[in-house]
Amino acid sequence: MSSRIPTDDTFPSDQAAFEALAAEKAVLLELVATQADEIARLSAKVVELTRRLADLEQRIGRNPRNSSMPPSKEGLGKPNRLARPERRAAGRRQGKQPGAPGQTSSRSSWSTGLWIL
Repeated sequence: MSSRIPTDDTFPSDQAAFEALAAEKAVLLELVATQADEIARLSAKVVELTRRLADLEQRIGRNPRNSSMPPSKEGLGKPNRLARPERRAAGRRQGKQPGAPGQTSSRSSWSTGLWIL
């Protein structure tokens, strides 16, 4: 197992090289701080744009059929109604659905032939 312990020959021995490294370190630290600020700014922008996108997607999904908007707001992009064969192909029959309770009208008195004048 070899440990990488620095020895005296790996460090710069003269003062000029040490000062150059210190100056380079200061520049790099300033660059890191600038990048951290930029990352924070961009992260806030991402949050704002994500919220705005969700709002716009919700708005674009609304139409008079699934909201309280009047039908006149639908404009020219109104979806076409399915033709009769396509509605039948959807699997639902017209009128009362099977199993639903039925309703009938009772006979009125005039149908029995009695007229009161």
